[in-house]
Amino acid sequence: MDPATTESFVFNLLVKEQHNRPVDPLSARLEFYSAEDRVHVLELSKKALDAIRSVSIATREPDKEDEVFDFRHYFSLPVSLNMDRLVYGLVLTHSGGGELHPSLEIPLLRYEQKTKLIFPIKGKFLIGLGHDFNEQHSDGRSQHFAYDILGAGPHWEITRNGGTMNTDIYGWGREVIAPADATSSDAGPRK
Repeated sequence: MDPATTESFVFNLLVKEQHNRPVDPLSARLEFYSAEDRVHVLELSKKALDAIRSVSIATREPDKEDEVFDFRHYFSLPVSLNMDRLVYGLVLTHSGGGELHPSLEIPLLRYEQKTKLIFPIKGKFLIGLGHDFNEQHSDGRSQHFAYDILGAGPHWEITRNGGTMNTDIYGWGREVIAPADATSSDAGPRK
């Protein structure tokens, strides 16, 4: 399998204001670094920020947060840039007429899988939703990377007998297996 030529970045930036003043975004500048070298810059105008502005985290259980607004970012860049951090600069205006210039440095870490995993159920199954950055699970922090797994029947059907009882659902009562070998010491200290 050839390595990917691009890597994707998906994140929400949550904006809070410590003095409870209304604030509005004017612009943002995202600077990507590899060691000390700035390798990419992305500038976003007020119009671009308004297009991705929402208050989705303030209203979503169980992730609810006090926020003025949030931005959901999604973009891809070449892996060959070898980026290790992002500096996110934001320009905001507040009700007093002044500007605020908050900045945030975000380390960009790459996950390297250490354990060979297997899927946690055997037999036929379908993924209803899962691991697509544009679907519902990606909105809530507690649901990031969640999968809706549906057990399937011999002809890939999800239910039998009209699906009126739990036992009519092919995933009902199906054995869930450990995705990897482990021991109790792998789980850390018990309380």
